[in-house]
Amino acid sequence: MKDIFKALSDETRREILEMLKDEKMTASDIASHFDMSQASVSQHLKILRLNDLIYSERQGKYI
Repeated sequence: MKDIFKALSDETRREILEMLKDEKMTASDIASHFDMSQASVSQHLKILRLNDLIYSERQGKYI
């Protein structure tokens, strides 16, 4: 079930959306802007993706 309001209620996810509106970034790129692991960033990205707020595409070994 999609819960866009819950997805947007987190400040980190809102910051990630702001970063992604201008350019494509990997989870590693995003993690370098925060004091958190790449795995934590991936969880935030998963929530955004499940709520259709972002999409992902594979380019080589990067998503």
